[in-house]
Amino acid sequence: MRYPHPKVTFQLKKTGKRHTVVLRLNIATKNVLWTLNHKTYGPYKSHYISTKLDIKPTEWDSKRRRAKGKNPLNTALDNIEKLTKEVYFTYWRTAEGNPDLIINAIKKIVFGFQIRTQDVVFKENSILPAYQDETLPVVTGDAATILEKKAEYDEKEFVKDRIKEMNLIDYIKNVYLVKRTDLEPGSVKSYSNIQAFIRSYNSKTKVCDLNEEWVISFMDWARKRKQDDGSLYSYNYVNTCIQKQLKAVSNYLMTYEKIPNDIAWKKKEIRKSGTKTDEIALNLKQLKTIIDLDLSGARKREKDLPMLELSRDLMIIGCLTSLRVSDIKKIHLNKIGKDKYQLDMITQKTKAHVKFIVHPLVGKIYEKYNGKIPGMSDSKLNKNVKELGKFAFEKGHTEFGTEFIKKKVDPDNINRIIATPPIKFYERIKSSSFRRTWASYAVQSRLMSLDQICLVTGHSRISQLMEYCKTSEDDLNEKLATLYKKIKL
Repeated sequence: MRYPHPKVTFQLKKTGKRHTVVLRLNIATKNVLWTLNHKTYGPYKSHYISTKLDIKPTEWDSKRRRAKGKNPLNTALDNIEKLTKEVYFTYWRTAEGNPDLIINAIKKIVFGFQIRTQDVVFKENSILPAYQDETLPVVTGDAATILEKKAEYDEKEFVKDRIKEMNLIDYIKNVYLVKRTDLEPGSVKSYSNIQAFIRSYNSKTKVCDLNEEWVISFMDWARKRKQDDGSLYSYNYVNTCIQKQLKAVSNYLMTYEKIPNDIAWKKKEIRKSGTKTDEIALNLKQLKTIIDLDLSGARKREKDLPMLELSRDLMIIGCLTSLRVSDIKKIHLNKIGKDKYQLDMITQKTKAHVKFIVHPLVGKIYEKYNGKIPGMSDSKLNKNVKELGKFAFEKGHTEFGTEFIKKKVDPDNINRIIATPPIKFYERIKSSSFRRTWASYAVQSRLMSLDQICLVTGHSRISQLMEYCKTSEDDLNEKLATLYKKIKL
């Protein structure tokens, strides 16, 4: 136990006809020896600080340790005593074990002395000379500055310890997503995915449990987790959505909360490659078929036709601009001439500024809705575009009926790939096909360089763009026929 209360008194120091008033501060430096009537007693050391005030010895009352009578000097001494105690009680816990820092802080804050101390480091809640541990952060300056920095450090360490003991799900929900003001509302909502996975894996996981061993075990479990229908979550979903969100939380803890971890995200056990998607793109012939479809009779209920027509318009815009569905709903065009329109907007996902001319048909659709494209959920849009493809197939356009065998991971053995029953082309059409349609045609046309195409699609790497490019069976056969004509045997 430490002797917590200082004794502040004043005495005179002989300096001539007028003596200097000196502040005498007694601070305990050893353990308390005994306690009597709730008062503690123990050895202490006296420290003397000049107040820079002087007085005639005949005007000084040695018993009261103040000036005699109503001398204005007493008011100054009272203020000094009060401020000295405030400084002491503010920093005595921070400077425990180092009374010299307290004395220097009082000299700086109370009396304005410019006193510098040696370089110091923070270790085990104590302040030590820098040379004792060169690996720790060094703070140089006067005692008051050092103590303020130490107090800030202690507060941050307290917060870090509290965060480490938090439930990981609670941290993501109540701390991480609150502090991440840069996230879009949709992105914030998507973090329910990682929370649901952690809750099913181990709902009692703490922030301090987030290490490499835990991540490897969690990711292995996530890749084997089954959905309500008994099928596994896709590798791409687990490796991109789930792992990406977990990595973002981990990096935020390291960068902003200053809580280190040993996770090597490039490690093979963590970063397993996903399976390639089977998503498709429409060729120009198929897109023209969809555009020219007479939708009367496509639905039994007449009131459903406007939604089907809106779905077709969204599909046309996406296929002719490569915009994501989230951007199609907020598209902004400027008319720069007769039947000539320019796209000028900030994309929602990447925050990139895109500005380029668009196909005249896009401009007509834009004017059709007076510049405000109605919204539609992704699930309804995906259902409607499949129905458009099915309607085209029923009208005799056989290319929409081409069958495809899909490969997927065996739910009972994730290391085995199995083939599913054949599905028709129109059943594979969805909103993500729109961007692939534009990208595929742009690359195959060879009218633009790959870096120019990336400026439109928003891809930062050409390798990302090439994953979007799809070749249909008809296009392949056409190219092969041209090639065979050139092969003369």
